[in-house]
Amino acid sequence: MEERLLRIQQGDTWALEILLQDEQDQPVDLTGATAKMQLRPFPSSAVLVAELSTENERIKIEQAGKIILSLSAEVTAALPVRSGVYDLEVKLSTGVVTKIIGGSYQVLAEVTR
Repeated sequence: MEERLLRIQQGDTWALEILLQDEQDQPVDLTGATAKMQLRPFPSSAVLVAELSTENERIKIEQAGKIILSLSAEVTAALPVRSGVYDLEVKLSTGVVTKIIGGSYQVLAEVTR
C-alpha cells in the first residue's frame, strides 16, 4: 500500500487520479471492480468524516487501471477542518480485496466564501 498525504480545501472541487500497474508496468484490468474509501479522525473511530465509493459515484473506475476519486465543492464545503486517516480499498471481480493507498488527510479551512 502506498502512503500519501491528501490535502482537501474546503469549498473546492477535489479530485485525485490513481493509475494501478502490475509488475511489468502494465495497467491492471479493473473490469468489474468496486472501491471504497473512508476518512476518519483515527483508525478505530466510529466517526465517518466522508465516504467515497463506486456506489455513491465519488469513485470512478476505468478498465485500464485508472481510479478517479472526487468530491464536489458542496461536499468539501461541509467537511470539518481537521486531519485524520483514510485508506482506499479495491475489490476486484475475483473477490480479492486490496488496499491501494492510505495515510493521513488534512481538510484546510475555506477563507473565501
